[in-house]
Amino acid sequence: SAARVALPHLRIGLVDAFAATAGPPLIAELADTAVNWSVWSGLHPELRAAFVRRELDLIVSTDELRDMPGLVRHRLLSEPYFLALPGDYHGPTDSLPAIARHLDLIRYTSRSLIGVDTEAYLRHAGIRAPRRLEFDTADVVLAMVAGGIGWALTTPLCALHGAVHLSRLRLVPLPGGGFRRTLWMVAREQELLDLPARVAASATAVLRRDCLPRLRARVGWVIPQVEIGDEHDGKSPREGSN
Repeated sequence: SAARVALPHLRIGLVDAFAATAGPPLIAELADTAVNWSVWSGLHPELRAAFVRRELDLIVSTDELRDMPGLVRHRLLSEPYFLALPGDYHGPTDSLPAIARHLDLIRYTSRSLIGVDTEAYLRHAGIRAPRRLEFDTADVVLAMVAGGIGWALTTPLCALHGAVHLSRLRLVPLPGGGFRRTLWMVAREQELLDLPARVAASATAVLRRDCLPRLRARVGWVIPQVEIGDEHDGKSPREGSN
């Protein structure tokens, strides 16, 4: 195949949970596509704003930026939400109101899409939980749960982000299920040639090769509910609107 010309500089933004789990093998795999790399990680609103200002060339996020024309979008992952409970919690697990009576809810910050979507889901489900504790990243949310401080709604990728805490957690299905989130890779059309497609292909390969086996070892029951790439295009009725 013809030699590829490396970009002088590639600027990408990755949401925290993806950056911490799939990020290292993805960068290693794509290292030769650019001479210099700038990789930002953080919450979606910051990444979106930087992308709009053209400070980033592509982003991996839970928002497909549906309202912006002229973009190329690749679906990387669709994953279910489930419950994270302290390891020594022995109360009910089949009723969110009952769990909320036993434990404080540890929230993802309302500055994040996962926080906004979770709040909408709880409202829809009629769950009233005082807004006492709110944190930016999955590893901190899960550290709080592991410390017995409360419970959380989280996802498989977020569980891998907080993997150091998993031995002190009880991860159980969300009663009723059906609440999911999707991770997208978004770039501008006709600006990076075939690079967005290559990044998407590498990202899905990394998720399958590096992340799925780690999930299988820790939360095996969730594997059938995790979809990588464009395996299915149908959206669940309760998927966050992003």
